[in-house]
Amino acid sequence: EGTLTATLGDIRSHADVVWIIGDVESEAPRLRERISGDTKNCIHSESLAAETLAELFRSLRLDPKHQDPKRKDTNEAIRSANYLAIILGRDAFVRSEATATSELLSKLLWHLNKTRRAVVLQLDAAATNRAVTAWRSNLSIDSISSRVQEIDVRLGSPASGARSAKIQIGGIDRGPQYAEVYLPAATFGIDRDGIIVRGDATVTMALTAIQSCSLPTPLERLEQWLA
Repeated sequence: EGTLTATLGDIRSHADVVWIIGDVESEAPRLRERISGDTKNCIHSESLAAETLAELFRSLRLDPKHQDPKRKDTNEAIRSANYLAIILGRDAFVRSEATATSELLSKLLWHLNKTRRAVVLQLDAAATNRAVTAWRSNLSIDSISSRVQEIDVRLGSPASGARSAKIQIGGIDRGPQYAEVYLPAATFGIDRDGIIVRGDATVTMALTAIQSCSLPTPLERLEQWLA
């Protein structure tokens, strides 16, 4: 559900309780820093089993007295949250129960959103792209996930011996063996100084970045004449 997804920016700005499930350190060792974890109530769980989540769901819906004492802190933190953010890392669910656990988690989010805000973020390279695409297109997360398998972008010039990337933004274009697609971060003669050389290499012309000017712009001239 696109309405239940989130980005790290949303979690940093709004969440007061963050429930981290699974291994996030291996892929995002600075996650707590990025979401301002020091100012939030952060709780962590290992691989989540369907039975554990079902017990949590029951304690939230029914009498909180009937809950496992070992999970009391987690339950109370979730119960007290005004904006709960659930972050799913690697191996968030017990593999043999992943489908059932994910369905229960969706139902838990639906139940919590009756009285507060609760969102989920699957922590991988394409998470933000999926969430924003879902918001803008109203497509299901599953259909988006099948299209977006990985994001492979290099920023700046590749180092010597670097592997090929799908897209390179900025830096020096060293050819398709380093990047399938090259996008300049600045345009010579507009954003920065540069030179242009004619194809037969006989003429070189300097290009100067756009400078501020005290003369009226064409639009300002036109407005003056129309007035």
